[in-house]
Amino acid sequence: MATERARRAVRVACGGHTDRADRRLERQFEHRIGEGSTLTQRVRLDAGARRLEFRTRIDWRERHALLQVAFPLAVRSPRATYEMQFGVAERPTHANTQADAAQFEVPAHRFGDLSEHGFGVALLTPDTHGMSCHGSTMRITLLRAPTDPDPEADQGAHEIRYAILPHAGGWQEGGVVAQARAFAEPLIANGAPASAGGFASTDDPALVLDSIKRAEDSDALILRLYEARGGRGTARISVGVPFTRACRTDLLEGEGEELGSYEGVIEVPYRPWELITIALRV
Repeated sequence: MATERARRAVRVACGGHTDRADRRLERQFEHRIGEGSTLTQRVRLDAGARRLEFRTRIDWRERHALLQVAFPLAVRSPRATYEMQFGVAERPTHANTQADAAQFEVPAHRFGDLSEHGFGVALLTPDTHGMSCHGSTMRITLLRAPTDPDPEADQGAHEIRYAILPHAGGWQEGGVVAQARAFAEPLIANGAPASAGGFASTDDPALVLDSIKRAEDSDALILRLYEARGGRGTARISVGVPFTRACRTDLLEGEGEELGSYEGVIEVPYRPWELITIALRV
């Protein structure tokens, strides 16, 4: 998608109307792209939200073409940051060497971020995972149209979401990880009272509770967490179900060091980018 269309999307959103029922600003518009494809897009800004959301329906009928959305940003940095599973990867924003030029597109799990000292901008991408950044322009690859080995690759109808998130400080201080997860996995109301609480929570935003499941070979409850910012510290994990013992395990869930706990709260020290698995005897 051309840069001018990205600019137009922001201008249209800012000129939209307010839905007083759910307090949001939203506009919809349509584009014809390529020779036979169409795009219908809703640009949405919720009241009090930090991110501007784009929800796009594309009927893709191109051949040997690539569809990208581009965001020219007022940010300068020699490196951009992209999320991968349980961590991040940094890539250059220039092509000074052949190795730099070969990284014209990189995988991004849920976000890509470009930050300089004091502020930055993140692109949140739960539905598509190819991104690039050259200079101060970040791009998300939405669709491709190769004919080999699959002549029908990406052909047909698609629904793709992405969002732009400006923030103060770097991506760590700006809470980009939490915003990206909230956008990718929105909360679903189940009718339970707020006082019911949840299974578990952590008091440190750097330590992310990624999953809760039953152990493979026992009745233990498994909590899997990871350190998402590249720092170290100690977090307190509050568990909403009664348990008799908490211990760290390896990835095969072999139980090891026992963790101290008091009234359902477990203290867990962590290191940069550490993946932590805890078994609870319930």
